[in-house]
Amino acid sequence: MIARTRSRRFVSVDRGIVSSVTPAELLAFEARHPKHTSAKTHAILHQLGITEVRYYTLLHRAAQSAEGIKTDPVTARMVRERAERQAAARAGRTAA
Repeated sequence: MIARTRSRRFVSVDRGIVSSVTPAELLAFEARHPKHTSAKTHAILHQLGITEVRYYTLLHRAAQSAEGIKTDPVTARMVRERAERQAAARAGRTAA
């Protein structure tokens, strides 16, 4: 379950653990860890307290939010463009 609170924080309940993270925190984490590595996966779980799948879901929402774009426009754009490239690659595979 994901809820958006008034303080512009994403609240996530995953495996009975409640964690709260702002779009700015997500984008700052992504800026520090732009490549997908096992160390990043470990850091997502232990530093942010959420699963990798939840992280990417919230990251994409943060990159599309006005607050995320205002806070870190470069990283938000990088995340959006990467998602668009991946969607285009998926579409190309299904069309073939």
